[in-house]
Parts: sequence; structure tokens; C-alpha cells
Amino acid sequence: MTIIYPSVRPSLSWKHLQLSDDLGRVEGVVDEATIRAHAFAIGDDPERYLEGIGDSGPFVPPSLVANDLLKIFMVGYDCTPPWEGGFHARSQVDYLAKIPLGASITITGTHIAKFRKRGRVYRSIQSEARLADGTTAVRLIATESMGYVVTQEPDEGAPPADWTQGWPRIGAELAQDDARAVGSQTHLIGMAESAIFSGYPFSWAYDSPQWIRAGLHTDPAIAAKAGFPAPVVQGQLSASHLTSIFLDLYGAKAAESVSLSLVFISSTLVGDRLTSRAVPIGGLREEPTFSLLSSRQNGEVVAAGYGMVR
Repeated sequence: MTIIYPSVRPSLSWKHLQLSDDLGRVEGVVDEATIRAHAFAIGDDPERYLEGIGDSGPFVPPSLVANDLLKIFMVGYDCTPPWEGGFHARSQVDYLAKIPLGASITITGTHIAKFRKRGRVYRSIQSEARLADGTTAVRLIATESMGYVVTQEPDEGAPPADWTQGWPRIGAELAQDDARAVGSQTHLIGMAESAIFSGYPFSWAYDSPQWIRAGLHTDPAIAAKAGFPAPVVQGQLSASHLTSIFLDLYGAKAAESVSLSLVFISSTLVGDRLTSRAVPIGGLREEPTFSLLSSRQNGEVVAAGYGMVR
């Protein structure tokens, strides 16, 4: 098990960011303890992964892998403070193959877009997790802002294409659509959940325990300095709740046949109660398609998008 860093690791910044960059490689095996920790963080039952669903056999939570796919930039770039952090804005994730418990996986990635929109600068990363035989199990395209400053600079560049481009925008009305929801989950997200979800990137790839990574998601002091009353919960955690809904609906098949396209709209804070819903829709694709939404206890929408079962 190992983490392989590229020969050159510039500090992460708009200035230094290069497209088609080498983000290194993470190799290892997800063990039972890592699955139990991830299941706790997303409020799920670890036994359905460790025992399997139906005749699937034990398998790795696909949301666990998607979370680490987002963080591969920390291998390719030097993220020693100070560095230009930001907010997760969009996420496209494809679950393509079930990862059996004990299987070796390799994560790689590169930046595919760098653009400015409405005064903010963004970067988009494409990363994937492959099995030992070369099969791509999970693929992620994620867009994050760089820094928190809004300027008057004109737009430049463009975000990567999305399979839901041109589809209707999902609004807050879905939060009240309980009658049509086929899947719904509500979770209180505490400090422990946020810290475990965000504080141990690639924990499965290290041979020894690692210190928690301090940051906006895990450290109240850092969150306060950024103007937040509590640590900000990672957007990928709400995406994990929505992934779990598809596992409820389709069993282990969801780990190899679901695609999500999500927009992260506002921040979730430690101490929030987050409700996620999936509502079936028709007329957009032949495959089963769902509108997805996550909202805080006051009804504020934090994430919205679409899910598709291939």
C-alpha cells in the first residue's frame, strides 16, 4: 500500500494550476475498519457492506471511494497552509463496477478545466479508481472554487460538460415533495461525523495511523477564521447520503450502475440535520431517473441534482 507523489508538487493556487497535470497515484486495499468508519460518518449500516446485499458478497461503499477521488489533488499539489482552498461547487460521479472487500484499487487523476465565472475562479478535476485488472470502478468529475474572493474580472474558460446540461433546474419545492419521494434519509451531522469523513484522506493507503487533517471541515478555529460559526460539512457527505438512498432502492447493483450529477448550493454546518430525497421523474431519459435534493432543518437547500440508473 502506498501513495506515490509526482516529482514536482507546486503549491496549490490559481497561478500554479496546470491542466493535464500529474496528480500522482494512491494504491491500497480498503479494510473493514475503514468501511466501519465511513459508514459511521454517513449514518449508514456497515454490515450491509461487510455482509453484502443479497448474494453480492462484501463490497466497498462506493461513496467512500468517491470521497477520496475528490482529494487526489492533495497528492499532486503541496497543500501546506497557506493555500487556496475553496468550496465544492459541482460533482459528477459514475459508479461503474462493484469493488469487492479486499480488492486492490488505484486512484489517479488530473485537472481538466480552469475557468472564471461571476468573479470566482474554479478548477475541475477528473479522477478514477481502477481495480487490479484495469476496470474503472468509480469515476468523478468535481468542480471547486479556488479561494473565496469575488472580483470584477470577466468570465474566462468553461466548465466541463455535464450529462444533465439543459435539464430543468431543481428547486426548493422538492424539499416538500414527500408524497412522491421513493427514498428519504435524515441525518444529524456532528463533529465526529465531519471529522471522520474529511479528516483522514486515503487512510486505507497508509501502513500506519495518520493524524487528522485540520481544515475548514474539521477545525472550529479554522472555520471561525473563515467566518463560519462551526466547521463546514463537506458537500461530498450529502452526496454519500444520496448514494445510500440508491443502495436502499437497488441494493448492491447501485455500486455499479448509478450516475449522479449534483450542484452544491449552500453550506451545511456541523450540528445541522440534513434530509436527502430522491423523486422519480420521466421524459428526460429512457433509464430510471430521479431528481435529488438535500436540505437543512430550516428547509434551505444545500445540494440538488439528478441521479440515473443505467
